[in-house]
Amino acid sequence: DGIRDIGVTGVQTCALPIYISTFFLGFVILALAADIPELGLAIVAALKGASQVSVGDIIGANFTDIALVVGATLLLAGSRMTIQESDRKTLLSLLTLTTIILGSIFWLGSLHRIHGVMLVLLYGVVLWWLWKNREQSDLVHTDVEQAHDPERHPHPTWFMVARLGVSVGLVMGSSWLVVNAAVALATDMNMSLETIGATICGVGTSLPELALSIGAIRRGYYTLAIGPTLGTVLSQSTLILGILACLSREPVQLA
Repeated sequence: DGIRDIGVTGVQTCALPIYISTFFLGFVILALAADIPELGLAIVAALKGASQVSVGDIIGANFTDIALVVGATLLLAGSRMTIQESDRKTLLSLLTLTTIILGSIFWLGSLHRIHGVMLVLLYGVVLWWLWKNREQSDLVHTDVEQAHDPERHPHPTWFMVARLGVSVGLVMGSSWLVVNAAVALATDMNMSLETIGATICGVGTSLPELALSIGAIRRGYYTLAIGPTLGTVLSQSTLILGILACLSREPVQLA
């Protein structure tokens, strides 16, 4: 809840003064906020030498984001869900890029630190490209005009930041427990770590995206309902997987 609330509130608050759309900020900032569970799991899994848990989690989370979260969002929003033409083209381009990246990664079969560095840099390049090529039509959105309404944001900024800090700490602690439980469960049930990661962990770490989408729909911010979820697919396939490869002692096996 802390990550969701500060993400939605922060994006809405920041969108107006710097004159960019809530969709753009949601695709980047809310996506990163929703990816904190995957990031925590990747860091802990790499340090404990169980990178397969994180690999399975990334694969399962990407599938859950597309099939469950996006599907549920479209069902709940219905005809109210609208995406600007420029945003739609950007999303299609980035989803195509993500597909190519994942295809190339699985073709390699394993990731070394150099691959991890390349993936992290690629994510940075994509963010720079999104900023540089934002359309003028994105600079003003009707859903940003109410961003500073005090009735919509009753808590001060310091309180929201404190909640975010506590939430991040809880996520990191939970990630440690999840990795330990995944290793124990895989051993007891004679299952691979990738299977545990892709099923139990993948669905569990996708819950923030679902909460973000539902929260955005309830508040009437439909441009924020789908952008962050698709943003997480890109960041998980580049940034999170790259960090995992950089921190892992051994090459990360994908096949």
